[in-house]
Amino acid sequence: MLRRESSPMMGWLAVVLVCVVGYASWLVPPEWYPYREWVAIPLMVALCGAAGWSAWRNRSVALGVAAVVAFFSPLIVIVLGLLLWGV
Repeated sequence: MLRRESSPMMGWLAVVLVCVVGYASWLVPPEWYPYREWVAIPLMVALCGAAGWSAWRNRSVALGVAAVVAFFSPLIVIVLGLLLWGV
């Protein structure tokens, strides 16, 4: 049986979608925060899993690191903003 190779493009697309979902989750109104936690975080975890699987199949360290950094990117931006401009 022939195996299809995993495309690294799908992994990179998942990384971009994780970044978009992560940043968009901060744009919802405060009354939607409980729903954000039930939708955005599981979606980000699933997309990071897909990107990680693609990185593993393609032996791409850069894609694996990008998936982890993309997952934490909203937190990284907030912390950097606090460090640069203060509280």
